[in-house]
Amino acid sequence: APNSEHESNPPPPGGGSFGADHSRVRLVSMIFAVAFFAAAVAVISIRGAGLHTIPIDGAYYLAKAESLGRLEGLRVPWGSGIDTKFFPGLSILLAGPVRLVGLPWGWILVESACVLASAWLIMRLGRRLHLRAIGCATAAAAFCCDPLVMKWSSIPYSEMPAVIFTLAAVEYALAAKES
Repeated sequence: APNSEHESNPPPPGGGSFGADHSRVRLVSMIFAVAFFAAAVAVISIRGAGLHTIPIDGAYYLAKAESLGRLEGLRVPWGSGIDTKFFPGLSILLAGPVRLVGLPWGWILVESACVLASAWLIMRLGRRLHLRAIGCATAAAAFCCDPLVMKWSSIPYSEMPAVIFTLAAVEYALAAKES
């Protein structure tokens, strides 16, 4: 009876090695995931840049981000200037990029980075669960190109940062279990 995976699976024809095949699969998997991420960012950018009206929630987040970018605090330019409806987290996250590159590219950059971080965490979770590289890349690609992910990433909303926190919590919980 074979006593290792390599003995039970003979080398591929042509004299290749398992290490080289594994490296190729990982490389192809990464290229696959990056291609889908790039496609998702293209859709997010086109949708985001073409938005003629920002939904009211996004308008609040962006107004507070612009105000914070001008070092005027988290204020909105209407009413009393004080907003108690929306938590400040997304506005704080958006303030620097919006100040540096303006609208809409500041929030498109943040939302795209959130999709990338989520895809990376999905792949990390897959590897932690001992899935193959191609399976992890497929899961990340499916996430990036999910129509709802692309829709909510092309609007300055807090859904994508929330996804990162959720995935990170699961990742750290599994890491703690392993240690």
